[in-house]
Amino acid sequence: MSSMKFEILVGPPGCGKSNMMRDEALANPGLYLFAFPTNVLIDEQFESFTKAAPGVPVIRIYSKNNRRATGERLHEARRQFEEKDNRSHAVILATHETIKNNSIEEFANWHIRIDEAPNSVQSGSANIETS
Repeated sequence: MSSMKFEILVGPPGCGKSNMMRDEALANPGLYLFAFPTNVLIDEQFESFTKAAPGVPVIRIYSKNNRRATGERLHEARRQFEEKDNRSHAVILATHETIKNNSIEEFANWHIRIDEAPNSVQSGSANIETS
């Protein structure tokens, strides 16, 4: 099993964590994988991303109204941005559950941002397997 390091932004609800991470991602082109606790927050951030930067492709991945597995769609989106589109700036928005339940080893070169501390976090660190 390999390990990946990433930071989790924590703070009280409504203090602007999501907006701060979005603004950072828009100001610094790259490939970003965001994990959010709810579909509602993903939808809000999707609207904010597309409004603030209509040229940056953003994909939402969660199970609502879609029969395909979230893990399959997560890795398909990564391949689309890295291989097919050869993008230098793109964003994938997924749920904590999608990130926890699927290998994210292929995202080692991406900027990974986790909004709100998921259940797997204890004492400021997270152990999420990548294999």
